Amino acid sequence: MQKNFKNEGGFSLIEVVASLILITIILLSFFGLFIQSNKTSKTSSTIVDSTYLAQNEMENIFREIKGRTEEQLARQLLYTSTENPQYISCSKNSKFSTIWSYEKQMEDRRFILTIKRHCQYEYLDTIVIEVYENDVLKSKMENIYSRK
Repeated sequence: MQKNFKNEGGFSLIEVVASLILITIILLSFFGLFIQSNKTSKTSSTIVDSTYLAQNEMENIFREIKGRTEEQLARQLLYTSTENPQYISCSKNSKFSTIWSYEKQMEDRRFILTIKRHCQYEYLDTIVIEVYENDVLKSKMENIYSRK
């Protein structure tokens, strides 16, 4: 018993082209998603690295700060002064009495250390670390330190 199939039709050229167009549209949308995901991952990695470096620098400062003046601390950690300390008279509008600013370059990153002496609380200093990469701020960390 042999059956003859008279309908030997396959896919027409139009059907093949239409399916290729649909597959191309779907793949292009996924490629856009992959490219955006890769950019986001790189940006996130840079921020995480910079935050780690800022945290590490803050730990170095807290380890070295005891018994040192601001200038001695900066020298110990290889910072250079960017300007003379700013002395501000304490008033209603000013929160800080003195501000020191230092910076150092490590490979492609620049660290800026700012130490601010509080007016209201005599023994408290605010320490700010900023990490720049290619002159773009990537991370900023702030902490308060008691000199007592």
